[in-house]
Amino acid sequence: MNLKTNLPAPFDCTAVLAPLARRAAVSRLMALGNLDLLRNETLALFCSARCPGSLILKFYDALRALRDERQTIISGFHSPLEQEGLLSLMQGQSGIIICPARSIDTMRVPVVWHQVLSDEHLLVLSPFAEHEERITARLATRRNEFVAAIADRVLIVYAEPSGRTAKLARTILERGTRLLTLPAPENKHLLDAGAEPL
Repeated sequence: MNLKTNLPAPFDCTAVLAPLARRAAVSRLMALGNLDLLRNETLALFCSARCPGSLILKFYDALRALRDERQTIISGFHSPLEQEGLLSLMQGQSGIIICPARSIDTMRVPVVWHQVLSDEHLLVLSPFAEHEERITARLATRRNEFVAAIADRVLIVYAEPSGRTAKLARTILERGTRLLTLPAPENKHLLDAGAEPL
């Protein structure tokens, strides 16, 4: 128990989640929160850091529908639009799985997460070693690959055509995971590659 916050400490769940660890090709999983959320169908959420304004309202409408359906969303919640999505999801009863691009062994839990953790609507999950405490571009790429590997479906709100999220989209499609995107001209490259409209 974390005496400062009355929250439980992160725990090693590698053995409990062995099939998931194998699927994601990771050797370690640390968790904080409700592991039962992994029993739900999960939808991974990704968006490039720079998202066209024309997609933002469509994203909020889609997110509201997913929240109302109580869809469990998994993401790093790192890009600005993903962060806004997290705040919106925390207003509902959906399951939320946050995968930071760092170790959670000594991570300070943001105050805005406390209530959702207490309500058992949140799981924080990390495959990173204890010494990987700083977010880097390399860890963010590994985290995104991890999230995509353990999700049942993936939603890419927007991917810059030559960016890392577009590269991840190609990997997702090659793996055979169902890839969704918002139907818009800005996402034509994703739809042409095989993504389905949400």
